[in-house]
Amino acid sequence: FFGSALGQKVLGLEIDARRAMIDDDISEAAEVAAEKMKAARDPRLRLIRRMIEAGDVVEMNVAGALGANLAFSRGLSDAMPPGQRQDPDDMMAEVWGQEAGIRASTTTWLYSYLTMAYAPLSDAELKSYIDFWASPAGKAVNAALFAGSDAVFAPLSQDLGAAVAATAQSTDI
Repeated sequence: FFGSALGQKVLGLEIDARRAMIDDDISEAAEVAAEKMKAARDPRLRLIRRMIEAGDVVEMNVAGALGANLAFSRGLSDAMPPGQRQDPDDMMAEVWGQEAGIRASTTTWLYSYLTMAYAPLSDAELKSYIDFWASPAGKAVNAALFAGSDAVFAPLSQDLGAAVAATAQSTDI
């Protein structure tokens, strides 16, 4: 799919939208635009919802974020002196307690990002892309993307937690 003209167009739109969303003003404008579409019951949002569902994108992002947060907490705790380490059950409960907030912010961001990224696509083009994500090949690509992301971010998050712990131990707070 990504070797096709439509696939290349989609990749370009996604990259451009990610770059644009780094700017807080653009990100906020995209969020407002998505909220207006929701209030107007814009049919385009049904396609975006289908896209999100086809790729299980909310769940995969939430799982990745929770995993990264748990890795950070483990890195932080493991680098602390034994008497200051967090109980693993408490750590898990604390991270799990973030799930609703992560889910809400992820959902908001995804609708904002995807409505902005795919605005130039026709409904037919977007449906074709959704069909790809719903296919076995699309599901395999998506699973590989998230597995790769998790493989990178979990160790980085753990290392960051350890670095924070080391800094906290060496600095008067």
